[in-house]
Amino acid sequence: MYVSHDQEILTKIRELNETFMKAVDTARSQGVGLEEALELTNGFVEAVMGELVDGYGLIPVLGFSGGKDSAVMLHAVYTHLRRLGYEKQLKVLYVEVTGNTHEESVEYVYRFIGKLGVPRENFVHLRADRDFYELLVRWGFPSPRRRWCMTVFKRNVVLRFLRELGGNVIVFVGDRLSDSGRRKSLLTRRGVLEYNGYWRQYTFHPIIHWSLGHVLEYIVRYNLELNPLYTTIGSSGNCVYCPFITDTRYYQRLKQHYPQWLEKILDAEKAMRNNGGAILVSNRVYRLNDIVKNGEAGKSYERLLKYGRRATFCSIFSCVDLY
Repeated sequence: MYVSHDQEILTKIRELNETFMKAVDTARSQGVGLEEALELTNGFVEAVMGELVDGYGLIPVLGFSGGKDSAVMLHAVYTHLRRLGYEKQLKVLYVEVTGNTHEESVEYVYRFIGKLGVPRENFVHLRADRDFYELLVRWGFPSPRRRWCMTVFKRNVVLRFLRELGGNVIVFVGDRLSDSGRRKSLLTRRGVLEYNGYWRQYTFHPIIHWSLGHVLEYIVRYNLELNPLYTTIGSSGNCVYCPFITDTRYYQRLKQHYPQWLEKILDAEKAMRNNGGAILVSNRVYRLNDIVKNGEAGKSYERLLKYGRRATFCSIFSCVDLY
């Protein structure tokens, strides 16, 4: 019976994923240190490059969002693959959300890949030709169930890029099981390796088994520069406005350090005809103009402080609340 090339790849991915996930379960149950976690990652990477890239011609693309997990994944994997002689085959992909990615985040990404030694011709910087805040006024604030921002500013531009590459692509992403309960549930189902139909690509999570402690220890050990926005607003700034960030303290920090960015959100909110609000918690809409600018008090504000999520995890292909 004839078996297509893609079916062969999927079969091989299922075989590798089963082996990888057994190793992940063992590592997590034993509470391994950074050395063991990194060694396991290197083993995953070598198997993927040998079986899928060399064996089936998949094109390796390393995703970079500007966040800490993404930076650690990129540094660890790129450094290892450079030692193995794969440097010229690697593409590093960065997606900017036009009009909503902080300029300091973009600058940081370029500094990081420069220090890592990624050749300029192997670095791909994508951005849509539409402005986030123009669409925000027209379409309303995105929400966890209506993420038009993901479609317009990430999925569409990434799919166009993947088509231009002209082959099967495997994207390396810095997602971890311990990011959040929701992320753990998602990655437990999908595993280390998967075919993602939504993105029409093969996806590889080489640091899926790492803890936050592993990530921070790696950053210190290799003296990696962290995105400076972590120290001011507490996020990477890839999406300055995000429907998953519902803690008013984030917006207070934005007001303190980058008031011009807060004004963009407030102006968009005021321009909406339907009296829309930037924050959605437990199916209730809150207006930032009332909460941040005018210092609204009372039960609704207290409720928001109680239930508002404190932070968000953003990777190049997804965004999920941490808490």
